[in-house]
Amino acid sequence: MPTPTATRITERSAASYLPLEWREIRRFSPRLLPKILNSISSVSMSFSLSDLIDDPTLLPTFINHDLATAYREMGQAIDESMIIKDKEGLGLVVFFKKGLQWPWGHAREVNRVVSDAVTTLVSRYSPPPPSRTDLRHKEFNRDVESDCGVYHFALWVATGQGNAANPKHPTPHQATLSRDILSAAYKTDAVLQFYRSLAPIIQTIGILFEGLDPAGYSRYRANWNYLVGITPLKLLEVSQRQCFLGMAVLHGTKVGIHKDKGDVKDGWVAMICCGEFEGGDLCIPGLGLKLQHRPEDVVFLRSSLLEHFVSDFDGSRTSLVFFSHENLIDTGGGV
Repeated sequence: MPTPTATRITERSAASYLPLEWREIRRFSPRLLPKILNSISSVSMSFSLSDLIDDPTLLPTFINHDLATAYREMGQAIDESMIIKDKEGLGLVVFFKKGLQWPWGHAREVNRVVSDAVTTLVSRYSPPPPSRTDLRHKEFNRDVESDCGVYHFALWVATGQGNAANPKHPTPHQATLSRDILSAAYKTDAVLQFYRSLAPIIQTIGILFEGLDPAGYSRYRANWNYLVGITPLKLLEVSQRQCFLGMAVLHGTKVGIHKDKGDVKDGWVAMICCGEFEGGDLCIPGLGLKLQHRPEDVVFLRSSLLEHFVSDFDGSRTSLVFFSHENLIDTGGGV
């Protein structure tokens, strides 16, 4: 697979859309989105992304801090679009207020699409409790949070199989679809319907990703296209914009301060949420950043490098996190 390169964003033809995708506002990607991005206020840090990769201790750690205390000490939450950049102008955190709506104007009810998809998924497939060894959810109590849980829908390398001499999953790169997709036929059917329902949302994430980081998007998209051809990832394909290999769905589940160490070091995750709730801000304590993350908002984050958590909330809140793992990026010999 050749090394992908960033290209000038061009208008898509009608024939290039898959059946479940929506048609963008005319000239949105090549013209309107760059104007929106240029109008967003930004703040620059005193370090570079490469500095942070080389030395994660550049930022203070809050891993063992009390969440409520950390939240109170972070000041006022931001409720408008903002970009946090490194000293070289590369994005670290990107907050798109109402970003899910941007490519469609007011013609589409994007929040209803997400909410209905989550409601249908949960009604057909009860949320699994998080793993007992997952410290991100160490305070999870199944007796108290009986209707809450975390789904992981992904193509990834099973734990311990990356360098195994006799792997359990002798597939290209030892890649396999996650247990939450394959453990029962009715679950597989519910997951595939969930992806089909979210097709325009997945499409929107790709549109915004390409706008904020064309080279990064090209890298992830090339990786997706390569893996679709040699693994069962094709089952999850619903959009020509699809580029993240996994989606975590946190239904009513609170998450502590953490980094996602398995995610791409110099890459991104994208986050959206739905529900009716108060609180639930997305916090990046190392940057002193607190975002009022609400339905229709989109956050792109360097999740492997920046500690983050969601503050306490009242009501019903579901987070959807789009990610790719480091051990399956650039698998085709690209970048």
